Amino acid sequence: MKYLVIFGSLLLLFLIWRKKNEKQQPKSGDVITCDGVVKNNLLIVENVTNEQVEKAIKNIKSNDYKIDFEYELKDNCLFINYPKGVEFYPLCYIANSIQYEFEKKKVRCWCTTNNINWGGSSDIMLYMHPDTEEYDCIYIATKSGEFYKQEFHGFSLCLKEDILKIPYENCTKQL
Repeated sequence: MKYLVIFGSLLLLFLIWRKKNEKQQPKSGDVITCDGVVKNNLLIVENVTNEQVEKAIKNIKSNDYKIDFEYELKDNCLFINYPKGVEFYPLCYIANSIQYEFEKKKVRCWCTTNNINWGGSSDIMLYMHPDTEEYDCIYIATKSGEFYKQEFHGFSLCLKEDILKIPYENCTKQL
């Protein structure tokens, strides 16, 4: 009986260790930092200045969505990570709002976890299309090749998008 309890305890510890390691395995599109940490729900803006970053971070902190986030500036890229996850609509709003500090073509956001519950695929890329004249929306490309537009007047649902498409790209930037 004593050996059965010891064997059961060891088996349980092994299963817990295995489950923990499975969660840390990156999925396609995840960004892996230099220390091996997987970051997801990641907003990235390329070719930025320190002044632009300060304004963008101040903008994010001042909006009504009080969401925990981390940010880092590396190689002129701003990385914003939401370690506890973030809901879909606030993330869209934040991605849209920071484009006021940057050129539209620079703002990209990747979401690669199931923490994003918007009714579609969990692998999405949010972007501002450089050719749009609108400032109250964000565009969405799914990994499976679908395109949507989220508007911000009222709490409207995502609309299928037939124009202003930018195909989903995996995140290639590294922290």
